Amino acid sequence: MNKIFKNLLVFLILSISLVALAKTGVALSNLEVSPNPMEKFTTVSFDFVGEASLSVRIIDKDGHTVVTLGEGLFTEGSYSYNWDRVDNEGRIVPSGKYIVVVDSTTRFVTKRKTLILK
Repeated sequence: MNKIFKNLLVFLILSISLVALAKTGVALSNLEVSPNPMEKFTTVSFDFVGEASLSVRIIDKDGHTVVTLGEGLFTEGSYSYNWDRVDNEGRIVPSGKYIVVVDSTTRFVTKRKTLILK
């Protein structure tokens, strides 16, 4: 990816985040999943501005919640969750593609990132 395209992409992401902040009073940025692909564990992290009820989940290819990492009222700050491949029922999750979803039922805030389990 050339430097001009990278700079344009960063500008667009910042612009979209600023528009979201201006319209809703909240913004979610820097959603990261590392390591990705994962084998035994991964860390999901993001920055949040504002105040809203959020849910941090990992869903499968069919849209079903595999595990809820965090839920509740979030205020401005940086957040980080560790996941060890265990679902909400205490079972080890099989290899495959999953999606990390951070969303809100009270505000228009949604971010998604693909997670690959080896």
